[in-house]
Amino acid sequence: MRFTALDSRRTCLLALCILGPALAWMGVLDKLSEQSLDSALLATGAAYASARGINALVSVMQGTEVHAVMLTVAAGEVLDPINDLIERISTLFLFALGSLALQKILLLLAAERAFNLLLTLAATVSAITLLQPQRNGGVANAVLRLFLVTLFLRFALGVSALASGWVDAAFLAERDDRQRVAMAHFRDELAALESADQDQSGQSWLQRLRNSVSPAEVRARLSALEARVDDFAASAMTLAMSLLLKSIVLPLAFLYAVLAGTRALLKKPT
Repeated sequence: MRFTALDSRRTCLLALCILGPALAWMGVLDKLSEQSLDSALLATGAAYASARGINALVSVMQGTEVHAVMLTVAAGEVLDPINDLIERISTLFLFALGSLALQKILLLLAAERAFNLLLTLAATVSAITLLQPQRNGGVANAVLRLFLVTLFLRFALGVSALASGWVDAAFLAERDDRQRVAMAHFRDELAALESADQDQSGQSWLQRLRNSVSPAEVRARLSALEARVDDFAASAMTLAMSLLLKSIVLPLAFLYAVLAGTRALLKKPT
């Protein structure tokens, strides 16, 4: 006897009634998705720390008063664009961190024992309803709707996190690692520049410029930094957009895909 479209859908729903609670209680999907989110949080946190470190160094360097108009202008030409850019990029990194932290909190809430019990109860009632040869169509549809909504709330975020992590590992992670290394290297260059050539009294090169009226020294010091600003800006902005893609855009897209599948199962009566 051939299965009709209705029979195939009923078989699919019965399989979900069995697999859903089983996956919920085993917690395998929860552990994998939590690991994916933890990895993303660590990577994004490292990028944010580098950005704040750069911001702090630039603020210190800008706060050093230089008693020469030409020197002050030369320092401002290089440091002001960096300061403006890093402030905005730090905000983007913070948005990405907030999104990932919220996803982890919601994932932990969905994995609570009470939610597993609710899903198991809904799955049991739905399976009994599906196996009855004669049943009230309105009641059956209401029971199945409750089950599918509960199933969506229980697993949608975990599936979204895993899918986003797979896209990251397959297409974005290697490039993002290079951008993070570039940011960290730029931060180290700033730190070295700020503390370079300290004399015995502990004065940095910027502090020693207070007693200097020659623009040649500061021009030489800042030329290397100026050459790196464009590369830093490109790396930082690319990394910020990639982190927003992975932490906000992709999870929302995958959540919508899971929601569309759930709605497709709800459309036809059983």
